[in-house]
Amino acid sequence: MITYNTALTSFVNGSGPLSHAVDLMQQIKSKGQTPDPFTYSIIMNACAKRGDINTAAKILNEIKGNGEVPCVRTYTAAINACGLESRWETALDLFNEMKSYGIEPTVITWTNLLDVLGRSGQINLALSKLLEMKQNNCVPNSTTYNCLINAAAQLGNI
Repeated sequence: MITYNTALTSFVNGSGPLSHAVDLMQQIKSKGQTPDPFTYSIIMNACAKRGDINTAAKILNEIKGNGEVPCVRTYTAAINACGLESRWETALDLFNEMKSYGIEPTVITWTNLLDVLGRSGQINLALSKLLEMKQNNCVPNSTTYNCLINAAAQLGNI
C-alpha cells in the first residue's frame, strides 16, 4: 500500500488529471487490496486542490458503502473541496455528518469550514461557527483568523 500511496501523492502534488489518481485507486482495489484511510485522504486532497466536490462525494459514498467511517482527514479534505465551488451548504452537511459519527473536528477542519463559509459570503454563519469552535475547546490559530479577515475584506466589511 505504501508504494500506491506514494504514487497517489505524486498525482496530488503534480498537475496531472485527477482521473489518473482515481484510476490508480481502482487498480488497487482490482488487485484485492483495500485502500486505507491514508489512501482515501490522499485522493480527497487531490479533489480539494482541484475543487472537484463530485469526485470527493463519490469517494465518501464509497467509503461509507464499504461499511467504513471516513477519518477526520478525509472529511477535512472533502470540506475543503467545497470551497472552490462555494458549496457552503455541502461543506456544512459534511461537517455535521462527521460530528454525527463522533469524529472530533481538528483546528484544520474548523478552519476549512470557516473558510468555505466566509468565501461563500456566509460571514455571520462563519462567526457563529467560530464561537461554536471555541465552545468545543478547539483553539483557533492565525490561519483561522486570517480566513475570516479575508472573507470580511472581500465582502467590504473591513
